Amino acid sequence: MSAGAGGGPAGTGGLATGGSGSVNAGGTASGGVDNAGGSGGTVLGPVPPQGTPATVLLDGAMLKQVQQTLITSGGSPAQHTALTNLIAAAEIALGSGTWSVTTKSSAYVVKNDPHEYVSWSPYFWPPDAKPPTDTGTFGKCPYVAHDGVHNPDVAKVTDRHGLHASSEAIFELSLAWYFTGNTKYADQAELVARTWFLDPSTAMNPSMAYAQSNGPCGAGTATGIIEASGGYLTDALDGLSILALDTRDNGWKNSDQAGMKAWLGKFVEFLKTSSVGKAENAAANNHGTWFDALLSSIYLFTGDSAGAKSLVNAARTQRIDPQIEGDGRMPLELARPTSWHYSNYNAAALCRLAGVAKHVGVDLWAYQNPKGGSIAKAIAYLLPTAVATAPPGPWAQYKDITTPFDAAYQAESYYSLHALAEFGGNEAASALFQVSPAPVLVPGHYCSGERFPLGSDFCAITPGSNVFSDLQPDATGAVDMWPLIPTCRVPIN
Repeated sequence: MSAGAGGGPAGTGGLATGGSGSVNAGGTASGGVDNAGGSGGTVLGPVPPQGTPATVLLDGAMLKQVQQTLITSGGSPAQHTALTNLIAAAEIALGSGTWSVTTKSSAYVVKNDPHEYVSWSPYFWPPDAKPPTDTGTFGKCPYVAHDGVHNPDVAKVTDRHGLHASSEAIFELSLAWYFTGNTKYADQAELVARTWFLDPSTAMNPSMAYAQSNGPCGAGTATGIIEASGGYLTDALDGLSILALDTRDNGWKNSDQAGMKAWLGKFVEFLKTSSVGKAENAAANNHGTWFDALLSSIYLFTGDSAGAKSLVNAARTQRIDPQIEGDGRMPLELARPTSWHYSNYNAAALCRLAGVAKHVGVDLWAYQNPKGGSIAKAIAYLLPTAVATAPPGPWAQYKDITTPFDAAYQAESYYSLHALAEFGGNEAASALFQVSPAPVLVPGHYCSGERFPLGSDFCAITPGSNVFSDLQPDATGAVDMWPLIPTCRVPIN
């Protein structure tokens, strides 16, 4: 992508630094307003939305501060680089269309209702399979578990990809609009949201009763809820919170917001009353943490601050106490064959839960359980392995089956270490980001197949398909999004 004056992305709706240090939004946008501003009468392009978004995970006030910094000075070099990456992803999302549960193959429709969300468990295989080399007889029941070994057949059931693509597109496009003012991004984000959640002809039912079934053998399982809770739907809620600032006549209407709250209210009822929802809530490991992160974020979005506060307060005894040892180990995650990933995955969930908690005045970062464990210690336990020059380094004792256990795999810790430095006050983590490049790789985009998304800066979506491709397939060339969007991005699942 070519750079505009001052290093900004040209012709994509991005912000380019003007000669006076103010910001010019490149490209044009319907509904954009050109204003004269800055010293010397520099002309601004489309004006970014006013107001501070009532986000559920991201810090809305911090987003506003970053937006204003970009407008007045063009931002820091790191912010400018991250913005360029964001706009590149948003441009791809613009050409990727929309997704719907109703477009899946009729072979995977349940209850004769294409609006029902359907997916298969990633680690279940036919009974005669010897994974990963021998895939067995497709469709032969009962499917059996091979923990940590992904079955590629799950990609044939496209609802999971549709939910993830829709959620990340809403998130990327809304942020691109917020930072640039280019309304083409808001228009597409709103179209994606209406298609997946609101349009009666295309919308997903507010239920995941058939998520992660064991192949074609029976109904869904509790673990399937993580396909929404594992960061994706919360990202969509932050995007929708930003879209609530779109007051144009053809923008995100009050009826749209009311429709989303109604959909989410029904989804909460499903989460709290269904057998799979109750089982996922009762999960002692990362599944339970992600459940809390999702439910508390929905409570916030729908205006139930008291419900959110009650839930995150309970997370002290329900999640942090039983999950984290005094030295930071998380035994339930260490018991998995891919223990490095799942330790990072739960760390990201705890980090995001703490982000929601901050919105209701609860400081989970400061909490230490009776064993001496805390969110900060859980992430700090990962640090020596994350920076090991000969990985897996100290993690070798856990016999992780992932091959290769390399720098790209170590990178799963990257955003949690950023959070540890900023919110956990850890000096060793802070020191990592005082040198360039940091000794931990910025996570790249491993979006193909089940590796969606590793560290998830932003994943590109192949237009007209359910296939994810790589904006930055080489992890060494990935972009640190923290200076623009400071939050724990999600490791692969």
